[in-house]
Amino acid sequence: MIEEVQQRLCEWVGGVLEGANVSFEPPSGEMKGRAVIIYLIEIIPKPAPRGVRSQPLQIALRYLVTASSEDRTEAEAWVAELLFAALKNPEWETGPEPLPLTVWESFSGIPRPSFLLQVPLRRERLAKRAPYVRLPLVVRDSPVEALEGVVLGPEQIPLIGATVELPGLQLSTRTDARGRFRFAAVPTEPRNRLVRVRAKGREAYLKTGPTSFEDGRLIIQFRELEA
Repeated sequence: MIEEVQQRLCEWVGGVLEGANVSFEPPSGEMKGRAVIIYLIEIIPKPAPRGVRSQPLQIALRYLVTASSEDRTEAEAWVAELLFAALKNPEWETGPEPLPLTVWESFSGIPRPSFLLQVPLRRERLAKRAPYVRLPLVVRDSPVEALEGVVLGPEQIPLIGATVELPGLQLSTRTDARGRFRFAAVPTEPRNRLVRVRAKGREAYLKTGPTSFEDGRLIIQFRELEA
């Protein structure tokens, strides 16, 4: 994949500086001839934003871009033209920081006009293969029934307009003038289900059970409400 990036960089240089040679070797004080040097100096991980898992894996290739020529003015002009061209590419980043002198010393050369170019490199995530289904599909019919109840406030006062939800079934309704609500068709299984109720600034969750019902009706009691 890095070879593909290098090919793109060669084509990019050719489009900016017609006929310029490109070298991916490190710069050195003994360099002779006319060439653009694009040396891979660092590979940086680029983690995806938190909570985002479907995006491709991404790293950044950081290159040192400089030039060599017997005419120093020509080499400087090449670097300037390449920097202008790099700034036009929205996917590339150019670092404002200069290369440390210690790095130039490791190249056995003197500092020369240059800039750092950061090019993204992406790899698609491998999708997890779903496991084979080794058992036959079993379909069970579940009968339905009506679910009725009442929402009460302090002192057993019926609450009008309270919202009653069954999150597991994505069903919602509101209580009438007597605090009553009704779901016309609810699966009989499971018998215990989660109910969410909102009334006058309060919210409550109820896990239904045998003791939650009275005369076949679900009783939901708010002990306190906002004034």
